[in-house]
Amino acid sequence: MNKLILLILIASAVVRLVTLDKLMVFTPDESYILYIVQTIVKDFHIIWIGVNALGFDFYMGPGWIYFLYPFVAIFKNQPIVAGVISSLIGVVTVWVVYWFGKKLYNKKVGLLASLFYGLSSLIIYYDQQPYPSAVPLLSLLMAISLCMTKESKKWLYLFAFCYGLVFHLHLSLVLLIFAGIYWVLSHKILDKKTILVSTIIFLITISPLIVFDYFHKGSNLTAPIRVIESIRKNNSKFDVSKKLGSITQALSRVWYLDLGKSNTDEILYPCNTSSEAKTTESKWPLVLISLFILASFFFKKDLFTDEKKKFLFIFSLMFIVPYLTISSINSVEYYLLGFFPIFFIISAKVIASLKKPLIYLAFFLIGLFLIHNIYTVFVANEDYGLHTKRILIKKVMEVINDNPYELSEEGGFCQGAAGWRYLYMSYARIPVRSSEDRSFAWLWPDEVSNIKPKYSIVIEDKRVPKQKHVGYKTKITEGGFNAYIYED
Repeated sequence: MNKLILLILIASAVVRLVTLDKLMVFTPDESYILYIVQTIVKDFHIIWIGVNALGFDFYMGPGWIYFLYPFVAIFKNQPIVAGVISSLIGVVTVWVVYWFGKKLYNKKVGLLASLFYGLSSLIIYYDQQPYPSAVPLLSLLMAISLCMTKESKKWLYLFAFCYGLVFHLHLSLVLLIFAGIYWVLSHKILDKKTILVSTIIFLITISPLIVFDYFHKGSNLTAPIRVIESIRKNNSKFDVSKKLGSITQALSRVWYLDLGKSNTDEILYPCNTSSEAKTTESKWPLVLISLFILASFFFKKDLFTDEKKKFLFIFSLMFIVPYLTISSINSVEYYLLGFFPIFFIISAKVIASLKKPLIYLAFFLIGLFLIHNIYTVFVANEDYGLHTKRILIKKVMEVINDNPYELSEEGGFCQGAAGWRYLYMSYARIPVRSSEDRSFAWLWPDEVSNIKPKYSIVIEDKRVPKQKHVGYKTKITEGGFNAYIYED
């Protein structure tokens, strides 16, 4: 293996894993997933679906649940395990970016692209979150499988498998099927055997969802109808400027995030919708550089004669067009996760093609990019990470000792259902009741107790306090949280 890519991989792994404990946050998504994993850890049984998506009774497949299961079982429900796996998947993605960039163009492009992806602070923050996980990797694998069909039709089998995984991981990649259809039809690489085998592979991959739909009157199959109906009834104004602003902001933030800010403010939607959130705004010099890179790559006469360029253009459109034009899609940055590795490959190609003296300026800016982004991650505000939560839980348990307690959460959507019950279960012991019982008690019916608690614990996100607390026995503050302990 090339020594430079090995160095990039080591640096990418170190930055992600060393800072994980202090930066990994626990949102409703992570808790929902791990609660389901916990059910099969306690009593292994077949599950046919994963988490609910879209809010239209559409369920994802259980693939990610099964993948996490052995690790969660071995490490006894420790929440950081999911973050370690997600971070390591990010490191694998760095290598795949290198391989694809090298395959498309040359080693220099592969190295630059992997350097950008591996050490962008924004990408690192996303890679440290267990959900949505593996989206960039899955996007790359589908891109690679389509490109490689020029060498063998059998690569379509990988595309079929990966596209099936889309329904297990994240629907932001669902439109890539149209890039696949265009590519195979325009290159006339289909035959009956390839179609049959690819279809079988796809159906096997989504087979748990097929079984679920069979017994639930096509709940998932009819979800698109409900989505379209919702769009039709949606009277909200389509704000083009907001969507353009969101995408230009993303094109800036992949290169630069402000120092000292919390990653919860940077990447967690809708956690970062409060007035107290301090998300890094667009830096227009970086926006212009990104737009220049895209324009200089795509807006040339060879766009539709250069097969590689045409492919990257079509693949990119599958992310950009729906993001900008579909009113029901919120301008949420993580819908572009599958586009970012492609963007970095394009950026690397443009930079590698620069002549003197511009190439010297580019390498100087790359040096600044590396120093700033690595430093940004290490000095990020850790007020909302697992380490902070673990300390808070320890301090609370020192007050209540072995007495029974109930637990509730306050402070916005994310911290109102942020899996504190799971964290108390992992780091201390299970409460007799919790505010999460309303949504998830069906996952732990034997753990909801009628025992009268001696203490009531209320966890509050300091950024969005919901009410004034009075009459509490003890107040504990740690990082971005307050814990109010009431004695009954």
